[in-house]
Amino acid sequence: MGIDLLGDDGMVNLNSEFVSRIMAFTRGETDLENLQAWVSDWAPELAGSDQPEIRAIHGRFWRMLGEYGRDDRSIESFRHDLIQSSTPSIGAGRAS
Repeated sequence: MGIDLLGDDGMVNLNSEFVSRIMAFTRGETDLENLQAWVSDWAPELAGSDQPEIRAIHGRFWRMLGEYGRDDRSIESFRHDLIQSSTPSIGAGRAS
């Protein structure tokens, strides 16, 4: 379910692309600025996802971004906590 969009490799599901970008960030393959820009572009769609797990990850991302911006969180902590809070959804493959 969810919205399909044109990605780098053709049509992809928005929820799957979000999870893929979260994983790339947690592995250090992309930086926070790139992830933030992408999430900002798709914020309304992610916030309205038909999957509660995606909505929850989206909300946690913005909360942690605010903490990072106030220097209450390091980039390492951001990566660690984001993957920890996202693992059940990502690991179960329910985000597509």
